[in-house]
Amino acid sequence: MIIRHNRREASCKTPYGAVPTGAAVTLRVKVIPETDQVREVKLHYAYGLYSFFKIDLRMKRMDVPPEDTEAGAFWFEHTLIMADEPNLLFYWFEVQTDARKRWLIPDADSQSGASRLTDTDPGMRRPDQSVTNAFQITVYDRKLAVSPWLKGGVMYQIFPDRFHRGSDYSEEKMDALTSIHGERIWHRNWNEDVDFRGITDEGYMALDFFGGTLRGITEKLDYLASFGVTVIYLNPIFKARSNHRYDTGDYESIDPMLGDEVEFITLCEQARARGMRIILDGVFSHTGADSRYFNRYNRYPEVGAWQEATENRSSPYSSWYRIEHRGDSYYYDSWWGFKDLPNVNEYDLDYREYITGRNGIVRKWLRLGASGWRLDVSDELPDAFIRAIRRAALTENKDSIVLGEIWEDASAKFSYGTYRDFVFGHTHDAVMNYPVQSALIGWLTYTHGAAVMMNMIETIREHNPPAVFYASMTMLSTHDTPRAITVLAGDPDPGSREAQANVRLSPEQRRAGERLMCLGYLFLIGLPGTVSVFYGDEIGLEGYRDPFCRRTFPWDKVEEETKSSPGMLTVFRTLGNLRKDLPILATGHYHVILADRDHVVFERFLDEEGRDAFDQSVPGPKRAVFILNRGDKPFQYQLHGRDYQVMPVGGLIVIADEVRFSL
Repeated sequence: MIIRHNRREASCKTPYGAVPTGAAVTLRVKVIPETDQVREVKLHYAYGLYSFFKIDLRMKRMDVPPEDTEAGAFWFEHTLIMADEPNLLFYWFEVQTDARKRWLIPDADSQSGASRLTDTDPGMRRPDQSVTNAFQITVYDRKLAVSPWLKGGVMYQIFPDRFHRGSDYSEEKMDALTSIHGERIWHRNWNEDVDFRGITDEGYMALDFFGGTLRGITEKLDYLASFGVTVIYLNPIFKARSNHRYDTGDYESIDPMLGDEVEFITLCEQARARGMRIILDGVFSHTGADSRYFNRYNRYPEVGAWQEATENRSSPYSSWYRIEHRGDSYYYDSWWGFKDLPNVNEYDLDYREYITGRNGIVRKWLRLGASGWRLDVSDELPDAFIRAIRRAALTENKDSIVLGEIWEDASAKFSYGTYRDFVFGHTHDAVMNYPVQSALIGWLTYTHGAAVMMNMIETIREHNPPAVFYASMTMLSTHDTPRAITVLAGDPDPGSREAQANVRLSPEQRRAGERLMCLGYLFLIGLPGTVSVFYGDEIGLEGYRDPFCRRTFPWDKVEEETKSSPGMLTVFRTLGNLRKDLPILATGHYHVILADRDHVVFERFLDEEGRDAFDQSVPGPKRAVFILNRGDKPFQYQLHGRDYQVMPVGGLIVIADEVRFSL
């Protein structure tokens, strides 16, 4: 007996992918009984989010589609009207013959969306476990909308301390700020390497500083504009003990090393004048132990939660934290066990008001010029808290966005015993699309072929609402991953920080890495999403894991390339401006034409009426074809009767039968 259902084929499922609430979804199954007699075909489905309702029903036999000429085939179908509340719907099929029952589930090894038969009922047995053997339909709020400025944009991510010393840079100021408490390291030489040991008994605590400032970013806005940048994502800028500033000391103040509120307002105004938006990093799952709120080291004038617990003094922040007194010691809940990062209780109404209230942190910084928030460790925040953040953001500025840090497929993220409300229209506008990064890096490192890569990406596309997919961040590197050029061309991670510190690419490795970086960026420019460049990737900044992926920006190399032959900078500039200037690359439809081991061909296009994926009329060309070759030999591809040759580790963009870009 042969049973077929392919979730990506219109003959088996319509419409494609995620659907809005109230949508009609038709599911079909093809059965070729052979020697078995089919008694019935059942559709099993379960829908919900925090709890699920399980239903099974008998499917009706339908006429054989005229395009199906296979002898002996029977077709069965059923149309479901999706609930009016956003949810996940999982489905699978059961076929009963005279001899036995069999179930049809997704084939995990298929690269095309096909299914496989099993003798085991995959049904949902436990409500506290994720579903692994069923087809998924994401049902999102029909009112879901994402601000147009994010969809298909070009983002530039900046780690502020390491980007650029502005004209406000002062050695005297840095001396004063780093000499406090005798724990900070001050690099007078911008080109020194990062510290990885520390100078106290605590060891490495990310307490070395180079003096990058907000004014330094403002003074480089024209540089960013030359790459077609439309969005700047800043790693944390609020007062903190460390250089990464994920240990927030005061949400209400810019870190004095970076500048002040006036400099922030100026940055936002100057960026907006150049068509760029600013997104801030919101670290709301924990604060610093060295903060006005916890104040473990008694460095702030306010009474913190630590003082209330240990000195019996009253603090307005005590309910934010969980501190226990056991014997002669005090213990508190902290992020992943890091004692410098005490967790907050996001259900505490005082804390929630402080972050999301009328005069709260979310609204304050939007009011001063930011256009959105990236939420650190979103999957560790309660859904209700994220919803409150998004409501606060939209109340302050209906054009604002919330971007979530989620490392897996956000549509079906399962954590803390439940599925999460991440992409249904109530929490995030978009997410950091790490699955796309993983798929692309795997292809560029020859870990898997193009078919595997494109299937991984297609799974994300079909599971996520189109508006979310087109707005989500796609990237080669971030502050939490090794530098892409090191991964693509370097030796494997040597392990210890001591070993990582001494590794640099050889000239041969660097040439190969630069080529692969350009190929990767070309791919991302063509793929739907907000393509992001982590500062320095455009010049090939190297480094393994933190802290080596956070080295200072090599401005001298920018000057060198400007004076020499075109290199990575030119490629990144050209591609970024193509993305900015051609609406089809931002919101056009997307279709994969070819994906074999070393080659990928896909297109971005408008429909016959010149409308994009969101049914909007957009100007410019109606079709752009991307032809990419990872192999070590030239690749020839025919398009519209014309042959195009792609160089090894190269690619083309073909628009209106003309090559608009060649690598």
